[in-house]
Amino acid sequence: MSPAFTEEGTDRPERVSIVPLRWTQWIVHPVFLAAAGLFLIYVCLHKNGTFFHDDTYITLRYARHVLEGCGPVWNSSGPRVEGFTSPLYLLLVTLVGVLHVPLPLAAHTVNVASHIALLVFVGIYLGRRTNLLGASLGILILAASWMLIVWDLGGLDGVLYSALSTAGVLTGIEYFIASDPMQSRSLLWGSVFLALAALTRPEGILLLAGLWVCAAILPGKPFTGRPRSLGFAVAGTVILLLPMILFRLLYYHQWAPNTFYAKLGGIKKRELIGLGARYFCHFLIAPPYLGIFAACAGFCSIWRRRFTQRDGVLWALMGLNVLFIIVSGGDHMTAFRFCLALVPLLTAAMLLHLYECGLLQGGLPAAGITLVLLLALARQRLEPRINPGAEDAASRVGTIVGRYISQYWPPGSVIALNTVLRRPDAVHRHAGAKRCGHRAAQEYSRNRPMDAPGRSSEGRRRECPCAAPGLHHPRRRRGNNPRATGPSIFYRRL
Repeated sequence: MSPAFTEEGTDRPERVSIVPLRWTQWIVHPVFLAAAGLFLIYVCLHKNGTFFHDDTYITLRYARHVLEGCGPVWNSSGPRVEGFTSPLYLLLVTLVGVLHVPLPLAAHTVNVASHIALLVFVGIYLGRRTNLLGASLGILILAASWMLIVWDLGGLDGVLYSALSTAGVLTGIEYFIASDPMQSRSLLWGSVFLALAALTRPEGILLLAGLWVCAAILPGKPFTGRPRSLGFAVAGTVILLLPMILFRLLYYHQWAPNTFYAKLGGIKKRELIGLGARYFCHFLIAPPYLGIFAACAGFCSIWRRRFTQRDGVLWALMGLNVLFIIVSGGDHMTAFRFCLALVPLLTAAMLLHLYECGLLQGGLPAAGITLVLLLALARQRLEPRINPGAEDAASRVGTIVGRYISQYWPPGSVIALNTVLRRPDAVHRHAGAKRCGHRAAQEYSRNRPMDAPGRSSEGRRRECPCAAPGLHHPRRRRGNNPRATGPSIFYRRL
């Protein structure tokens, strides 16, 4: 007799009681976390969906010249200048552009694909090192991180660098786990990922060097096997980095891109450190407060004596990243672009510590942690520093100018770029001359001539619009105060 029927043999089934889930159970359920993450993503896209940063067009200009057969150059003729900082990002955008995809859309494609790859990698890693809740929380935080989403939309190489550096660090620190049977392979693949990160942003070299130093000097591993592990790691790195180094020397005749020298000059080192420290502190107190949460989890792990050598190496490598941010003076762009690589690393460190302390095993502690993280993620909506809203002003203005130049100016016209003219007071001091003939533009053109053919399709620039009919400069309201003229858009359409 089936147990679903009564002993009297009647056909009436027994009443099965359904026990409802308690709030501590449904709040940690993967379905609920997925729904919350999708809602946060929708709110972010609704608020910032039109954002695009104008500096992305620098890389897109190089990509367009590669597709046109001119090579990775800023001008189709004249001296070769490496004005981009991410060779790998330029290569990927160009490869997508080969499929006749518009280059801004190609930049979005590379960033979104990098973001998805980051989610997959972190989810698999935390699934192996923690439990289902740890993996679900890791995917939720990174999927709903507005810093990452904003730079998915804004272009540039931050998301790609974040994905590659995270893969390199989390793979490389597996070398310091005594139970790992493939220690050499972990160090090798970690070095390969970090070498690719160095091809995306130059500071990846710091993480690579830090990983090798830790592998060479930390105790716990037999010294007889270290030369072999480090040898394989160095060989794999040289195979990836040496071609780009040789290409830069032979093609551009420089050891580093021009942006490296521009970053080093102009501001005193003491001022740079102050700016960088302030920039990083702003990141710490911005939602979702990953730095604060990860530090609290780390102290809890130390107090319970669960802090391992792997955790120490992870924090040391994050410290190198923070050191670069502070020494370089931070970044002027929105949504903490220089801190994007810290977002997944802090997430992984926090969840690893919480799991080691037994706080992700379910019950009230796990539910409380999940609720706090959800509230912190929701708080992102109110933080203006990670909500740029519309398209970058310089990008929007450059679109108008670029389209006008392409439509009305003759092909081959020489245009002088002068970023000083972004301020209206500077425009008025030099607005008496004709097309790009004023003194400031002439002074700058001796250092950086530019060509104009076909620029508007992908190259939105901060151009000199003095010769463009139908455009006029806003009046200065009082004195020579540049702040008195409002925003940095230096002309309007009639």
